[in-house]
Amino acid sequence: MKVKREIALTVRCPTCGAKPGENCELGTGQPRTEPHRDRRLAALDKLTGTAGSLSSTCYRSHYDQQH
Repeated sequence: MKVKREIALTVRCPTCGAKPGENCELGTGQPRTEPHRDRRLAALDKLTGTAGSLSSTCYRSHYDQQH
């Protein structure tokens, strides 16, 4: 399930630090066309009340191992 952009913008981005209501940024400082994946997952967790859910925890663990 892909979270709509408007919903993703209701939470702070854990990747780039964009505040709620602000667009995510690329590493160059330019605005992204879509919110970061972790931000969409955080918004989904907030929306469904499943903070720390298995899907977002698994993704974050996988991401952390590669970076």
